[in-house]
Amino acid sequence: MPNSRPSVPSQAKQSLMSLLLQRHADAARQTVSRIRSGPLTASLISLVIAVAVTLPASLLLISLNLQTHLGKLNETSEITAYFPSDLPENRLSEISEHLHTQFVGIEVSYVSTALALAQLNEVGAFQLILDSLDNNPLPAALIVRTDEPSVATARKIEKVLLNLAEVELVQLDTLWLQKLLAWLRLLDSLTSALTIIVVGGLLLIIGNTVGSSVQNKREEIRIIKQFGGTDAFVRRPFLHFGFSLGAAGGILACLLTAGFGHQLGIAAKALALLYQADFVVVGLSYGQNVTMILLSASIGGLAAFFAVSRKIASFGL
Repeated sequence: MPNSRPSVPSQAKQSLMSLLLQRHADAARQTVSRIRSGPLTASLISLVIAVAVTLPASLLLISLNLQTHLGKLNETSEITAYFPSDLPENRLSEISEHLHTQFVGIEVSYVSTALALAQLNEVGAFQLILDSLDNNPLPAALIVRTDEPSVATARKIEKVLLNLAEVELVQLDTLWLQKLLAWLRLLDSLTSALTIIVVGGLLLIIGNTVGSSVQNKREEIRIIKQFGGTDAFVRRPFLHFGFSLGAAGGILACLLTAGFGHQLGIAAKALALLYQADFVVVGLSYGQNVTMILLSASIGGLAAFFAVSRKIASFGL
């Protein structure tokens, strides 16, 4: 009859897991007790962490919204080529077909001289001037739009149009786009730099807080070490404490960032109404919020690890 009792290695593994869970549970209880004994200090430290994390998160939120709505602005960008008013329409059709064969996903619109004059007549400031002219001075034009416009694609289309003998002028306004992209790159660089500064600051703040707690427990730690307690055993409750401070700060940072996004949305909506545009602020995603909390908690745990290790070494135990 086969032996139904669990093997010795299996029992040892279960005992080890139970012991680890018990030790982490004890460390968690000590963390709760430490926070209860100084709730104001823990709250202030968590708030400082939250404010520090909110700064790069807010810059990231602004950058994401600018990049999101930049695509909508790009959809209205266009390249306009002007031709002599007496150029036959069949030649313009040939040029349009030529562009379609060279570029995928473009839309080419033909604006005749008569249509251009009618559109300009709708602007009251020019109506008297145009009525005084004997002939229509406006040229014919081809307007090229792309599904996914970019500066590089627009430059290629401009080059093709300039190589045509019939073209008198090609109008391509990409300078504003290049400037905006440069500002976005600068904003991303600022976000990265500020993130590095914030991480360094959090390591110092949390490390100093945990270090003070370790200093207050010096005699208790000395006794634990004398009875054979390992450094890992001593570090564990302080690691939980640092992790908890970081996680609490990360959660508060998510709330502060959401509040900032809400206020930004109100201001952006009022500005969009002046331009008769639709601008909706997009907040951070669920994954980005979770990542922010985990990073804050990890920084807290890492700061606690270094602080406790340094203090234990300074005790000479």
